[in-house]
Amino acid sequence: MIISNSNPIKNAAKLYGEQTKAAKSGSTAKTGPVQQKDEVILSPEAQEISLAQQALKDVARLNAEIADLREALSIQRAEWAYLNRPDRLRELSTINFDRLGLLPMQPEQFGHASQIAFPVVEEELPLIIDPVDVMGEQEPADQEVTP
Repeated sequence: MIISNSNPIKNAAKLYGEQTKAAKSGSTAKTGPVQQKDEVILSPEAQEISLAQQALKDVARLNAEIADLREALSIQRAEWAYLNRPDRLRELSTINFDRLGLLPMQPEQFGHASQIAFPVVEEELPLIIDPVDVMGEQEPADQEVTP
């Protein structure tokens, strides 16, 4: 086979075609630039084409996987919407009333934040004047602290 440097894509296609013909026929004839024990070492151009083809196959596989996942997600969203229909939930709550003890919400059950009883602080906390201040007694800077 004659390989020219004029068109590496055609050369790789010819080389691939001859390799597949040889593989199908069981021939061990030399089909590439260098061959060692059924291995073909491709030219740099052919290797680049092979890598590009593999990358395109990977992209196609990933796009198919993304499409499958999006379809599964849309199915799950539809199931969620179906299972959370208000009439279905209302029916389930009446069927399971004795077991769950669920009651409808009443307006009296809602309140304001001012109605919440917060715990009473027994002692006043010191004001933090400087953001690096810490709580507690602060020693004057001119005295040494002894452990």
